[in-house]
Amino acid sequence: MELTFDIRDWWAKTQEIILRPGKFFVRAKKEKGIKASLSFFLTLSLVGAAIQLVASFLPVFAPPAGLNTILFVVFPYIIGIVSSFAMAFFLHLWLKVFGSKDSFDKAYQLFVYSSTPGLLLRGIPIAGLAAGFYGLYLLILGTEVFYGLGRKRTLLAYVILFLFVAIILTNSKFPFLSRIFS
Repeated sequence: MELTFDIRDWWAKTQEIILRPGKFFVRAKKEKGIKASLSFFLTLSLVGAAIQLVASFLPVFAPPAGLNTILFVVFPYIIGIVSSFAMAFFLHLWLKVFGSKDSFDKAYQLFVYSSTPGLLLRGIPIAGLAAGFYGLYLLILGTEVFYGLGRKRTLLAYVILFLFVAIILTNSKFPFLSRIFS
C-alpha cells in the first residue's frame, strides 16, 4: 500500500472536517479502504506533535526538561499510530452491537476523522479540551452519516459506552483512574 501526501489536500480536508463536518462525512462515506484516512492520520499526528513540541517550550506550559521533551512528543506519536487501529477495532465492535454492518475500514475512517481536532491541538490545555469535546460531536455526527443509525440510537450507543467505561475504570485496580470517575 503506497501512501501519498499533498499538503494542500491535507489542509483542505482538515478545514472541511472542522468547519463543514456534515458535508465532509457525506463525501467521506464514499471513501473505500483505509489508505486515505491512514495517510491523513499520519500527517495529522505529525503536525499535532510539532504543535505540541512548540507549545511545550512556551513558559506557560512548564515543559519537561531535555530528553523528556522529545519523549513527551515522539512517544505519543508512535503509540498514537498503533492505538488508532486498536481504538478503531473497539469502535467497530461496539457499533456492530448497535446494528452496524460496515467493515473495519469505516470504523477506522470514523475514528481518524473525528479525532482531527484533538490530534491537532493535543497538549494545549484549554484548546485541547475544547477540541476533545468537538471531536465527540464529530464522532456522533460521523456515526450518524456513516452508519445511518439515527441521532437517538447513536447517542444511546455512546452514552452506554461512556457508562460502561466509567464503571470499569471506577472499579479498576488503578487508583488514579478510579479517582477520576468516582
